Amino acid sequence: MHKLYLFQYQNSVTYHTEFKKKKQFSEANIQEFLHVLNQVIWQEVYVELDVNAKFNTFMDVFLHCYNNAFPIKRVHMRDTIKNKQITQGIKISSKNVRLLDNQKKTTVMKKKDLEYIDPYRKI
Repeated sequence: MHKLYLFQYQNSVTYHTEFKKKKQFSEANIQEFLHVLNQVIWQEVYVELDVNAKFNTFMDVFLHCYNNAFPIKRVHMRDTIKNKQITQGIKISSKNVRLLDNQKKTTVMKKKDLEYIDPYRKI
């Protein structure tokens, strides 16, 4: 995985770009995989006498088709900004507020519960 880092020290913001290697499972690639599998003559698997040899031959053919249909590509991951001032506690509180808001929208809550949510949101 390749990373490009640019640091900006004044306000503790880090920008970075990542590249990862991934297989592309597009609809066209899936159709190509199915087409290639349909074209395979499996006779070499049937002629093997040993079960392990049959399995190994099958896997060799299958993986050859799989790797040709779904090649590994270098993918540019989205640039992200990481702010060092956002602590783990802030992240957890934010997650809890989202969960409480979702509960508030989907269920009928008691007045006592609603009185808890509003001050928690202000924090």
